[in-house]
Amino acid sequence: YIQGKEIEVDAIADGEDILIPGIMEHVERAGVHSGDSISVYPNYSLSEEVENTLLEYTEKIAKALNTVGLINIQYAYDGEKIYVIEANPRASRTVPILSKITRVPMVKLAVAAMLGHKLKDSEYGTGLYKKTKEYAVKVPVFSSAKLTDMDIALGPEMKSTGEVLGIDEDLDKALYKGFLGAGMDIPDGGNIFVTLRTTEQTEYTADILKDYCENGFKLYATDDTIDFIKEYGMDAELMDYVTAQEWIMDHDEDSDKSISLVINVPTVANTKKNDSFPVRRKAIEWGVPVMTCMDTARVFLKAIKQHQKGIELTYNSLD
Repeated sequence: YIQGKEIEVDAIADGEDILIPGIMEHVERAGVHSGDSISVYPNYSLSEEVENTLLEYTEKIAKALNTVGLINIQYAYDGEKIYVIEANPRASRTVPILSKITRVPMVKLAVAAMLGHKLKDSEYGTGLYKKTKEYAVKVPVFSSAKLTDMDIALGPEMKSTGEVLGIDEDLDKALYKGFLGAGMDIPDGGNIFVTLRTTEQTEYTADILKDYCENGFKLYATDDTIDFIKEYGMDAELMDYVTAQEWIMDHDEDSDKSISLVINVPTVANTKKNDSFPVRRKAIEWGVPVMTCMDTARVFLKAIKQHQKGIELTYNSLD
């Protein structure tokens, strides 16, 4: 299993050349379904060398598959090598997103290519298209509260039923807009219930939790997680799953005995027998945000910081 960054590339091929309107970088690492991932355009952490390699690989794959029209390829990058997860010679759910933000009419160009027109003759050219000055953040939307006994824990199965787009020249503001658009309740502070599987009890996770503590949150954790939190010098109080459910149902930021956020990375998802499953269900039903991936928890804090600042958001027409 590759603990890598997932990258998504949508391209148009005409049999000779390709055009990549943009490269999207996922917030959640490989292993979370692309439809359930928070996805950012333009990519924010990839080097020019990696971008050039993605262009080269995409062109080789499109030609090898004799693709004329749209192709979607998902890659994993472990910091050294780029791996191909899958290549789909078809339109993907990110085509309308990329078309909107880059102003490249992808479907129109793909149909023209299928009718025999060449990309080099279009005003958009070939290769990797220039980046926009705005960031676009795709945030998935879930109907979990309406679907009885559904588990929200992220994994390789797609669970989202829609998505929204947050756009801003500042990445953190674009993230904030995305979470707001997805209907997330963004707390200013309060109590966090934390329970983590052993493989997530790392320095990376500890740094994220410390950041939450430094921004006005208090940690409560289960007995299999609290030692890890204290080991990294953070204060935390012991809490069991039953108490957590009671505090979730008393969801009120002004109350000392309420939960504002659940960070729960389960060992096993999609099973009612798991001890943490009822906590995730209660949180969903009572409108308490649930993070089941530390990568999501990291960027959610960026939105919380924007919320705490009370910033005024601007909304501009794409044209």
